[in-house]
Amino acid sequence: MFPEYVGVSSIDSAFTAINGEQLPKRTISPTIVIAAENFNDYFIKNGAKYDINFEAVANLVESSKNYSL
Repeated sequence: MFPEYVGVSSIDSAFTAINGEQLPKRTISPTIVIAAENFNDYFIKNGAKYDINFEAVANLVESSKNYSL
């Protein structure tokens, strides 16, 4: 859902592994349905384009840490 965020977290995990550090048991990739009602919560208008609101996506990750698989 948020390829910009997933890409960054994947690179972070790769560097962690390369450095011989222990990775978490699981990595959470945030997913949410984007609709007209919540679009502006997750994307910020920047001129003619929209940028991801990384803080809002990070909050999704934090709130999902309470779930177990």
